[in-house]
Amino acid sequence: MCSRRIRISGKKLMSAVRFLSLVLFCLGMFTTQGHGADFRTITVKKGDSLSYLCFKVYKKYDDTIAAWIKKYNPGLKNINSVRVGQKIRFPKLSLLRDGPPKTQTGKDKSATAAQDAAKTLPKAAKPVNRLQPKDAYLTFLRGKAKLRRRQTQKWRSIRVNTKLRQGDRVRIGKKSKAEIITFDSDIIRLSQNSELTINYLQNNPVKKIKKKGLFLKLGRMWNKAKSLLHSKSEYIVKTPNAISGIRGTSYNIDVSDEQTTRIKTYSGSVKVWRFPPQVSDEEGWKIAKPVPIQGPKPVTMEEWVEIILKLNEELLITRQGTTKRTFDPKYDEAHDDWIKWNKTRDKEFDSFNTWD
Repeated sequence: MCSRRIRISGKKLMSAVRFLSLVLFCLGMFTTQGHGADFRTITVKKGDSLSYLCFKVYKKYDDTIAAWIKKYNPGLKNINSVRVGQKIRFPKLSLLRDGPPKTQTGKDKSATAAQDAAKTLPKAAKPVNRLQPKDAYLTFLRGKAKLRRRQTQKWRSIRVNTKLRQGDRVRIGKKSKAEIITFDSDIIRLSQNSELTINYLQNNPVKKIKKKGLFLKLGRMWNKAKSLLHSKSEYIVKTPNAISGIRGTSYNIDVSDEQTTRIKTYSGSVKVWRFPPQVSDEEGWKIAKPVPIQGPKPVTMEEWVEIILKLNEELLITRQGTTKRTFDPKYDEAHDDWIKWNKTRDKEFDSFNTWD
């Protein structure tokens, strides 16, 4: 009788264990597909900033996204100073649009705080069918950099996550380098002793027209731009003696002085025009209809109007004229730390799948 009671108890215990395991499995599935699937946790690495990580995860960043990230991460006291090894939770963009999920147990303080914050956020405005000014952000800085706003003549120090606008000038210090990412995730990197002016950043969200104009006065600039989908879109980079137009390109520009510009194309193609003397640095300058001139023979300044640079071609522009020739990108990557760093960082940025 006693042994029979033990056997019955054992069966009941096994049934209870199976039932409990099933319940835990279902709860695990619910957590993974529900609240747990609404977040990705990323460990901060060297060279990361909050704006950089948001561009990796969402392909966008702004003050509203930064505020949400901070609400979902109560331990993130200063968004401008993330630490290597720090873990940051990134919610789906749908949560940022529609509001955070309701807490299941009442113990998720970060979600509760985000729910409270949602009540104070204004509703998203309808897209406007016209070109509007847009922003860019300083997503990486090693060393020192200064910023001069369009409205002032004063230079001041800047740090990562700084918002950059039309008319702003950025100056990179000695032994320093920086990265800027535009509103649509195009990447600009500047080496030491570089100076860049953001002439204009514009977007028409209805017609998908994007226009960007930059002026590199001095230094080295790496540019990684996506293809322009609309025929009226443009991405123009000007130097003291040339203008380049890009459509889905990785390329590098070196401006050593007001008379010397070197352009190298590492992907896609670049069109380069002679810089018209009458054109100013201000927003609104136009390019006259070009007449193509083929390389690789040297072309005088009076002769050339447009030159097309294809993959692994470089163009040297001096006071005497222009010279186009091919180059070995593997040699550059092996012997030029600037090129190697840019290609490595591009690869790292592209390795993350966009998460909506």
